[in-house]
Amino acid sequence: MKPSLYDGNRLVLKRLSDPESEIRRFDVVIFRSPFDPETDYIKRVVGLPGDRVWLAKGKLWINGKPTEEQFLHNDDLDTTGEVSVPKGHFFVLGDNRAISSDSREFGCVPSDLLLGKVAVILPFFGRG
Repeated sequence: MKPSLYDGNRLVLKRLSDPESEIRRFDVVIFRSPFDPETDYIKRVVGLPGDRVWLAKGKLWINGKPTEEQFLHNDDLDTTGEVSVPKGHFFVLGDNRAISSDSREFGCVPSDLLLGKVAVILPFFGRG
């Protein structure tokens, strides 16, 4: 599983020809905002097409099973209703969940908005 991103990281993006076969659970993806095509988001895929996803007091449930998320940055006690991820869509959440704009706000992300998945994360060694 890929680690979380930090300010200053550089990313190498893998373009996708068939997102439904190339995206795996917990991949980090970059996609166009469903609200503003000029804005890109970087989020983690937690729900694949056909999955049932929900949060109960901050705990992620996928297809009826609690799921460990070792990449979370903070506790968030959010509770959501169950979402069935439709074909051609993905459910994404941010690692900094308490302040993340993600599928809880804008719904499942259509695969045609995906720009690619993060293949390599390079640390930032510049001045700062």
